[in-house]
Amino acid sequence: MSQLYRYEDHETAIKAQILAQLLALQTSMPVKIIAFDPLTLTATCQPTIRARVQQQDGTFIWMQYPPLIFVPVVFPGGGGYTLTFPIQPDDEGLCVFSSRAIDLWWQSSGIQNPVELRHHDLSDGFVMVGPRSKPRALLVPEVSMTQVQLRSDDGTTSIGIGPMGAIAIVAPPPGKVTITGNLLVTGIITGTVVPP
Repeated sequence: MSQLYRYEDHETAIKAQILAQLLALQTSMPVKIIAFDPLTLTATCQPTIRARVQQQDGTFIWMQYPPLIFVPVVFPGGGGYTLTFPIQPDDEGLCVFSSRAIDLWWQSSGIQNPVELRHHDLSDGFVMVGPRSKPRALLVPEVSMTQVQLRSDDGTTSIGIGPMGAIAIVAPPPGKVTITGNLLVTGIITGTVVPP
């Protein structure tokens, strides 16, 4: 049985209906990864914000959203190149929800008609792994302010590009830098031999 409300005027009633529709609209929310499939590039994600749901008696309760399944993972890429990450359970991310159903596009690519006329639905999400809650911030060491880096969370291993053409690779023991292919160097090579 649905709740009945009495409003003082039409404007208040219309505003209440608009607010109700906006509260039901899904745009994006933080999630954590439950599982990642590297073959399909999809993840199972658990939304980490609960929904406020009104009961028949007018009271409200907080409910956990169900896991989102087969969510396409967004890896930065273009021009035939992609930057990938070894996504693990409990990694945090942001799931954004398409304004139209993505089923046929995801299955076949190209320009498609939506298979259903749903909007901002939980089943039409894309997950971007990387957004972090405060307890999982990169603090030791903090984010470099002088380099663009691809780095481990603990900062011990990194590839950095800095100003004036400086490129720095950090791989402390027992790490190593492996090159497969031909190495062509134009310039001066200097180094220090460290005994094993």
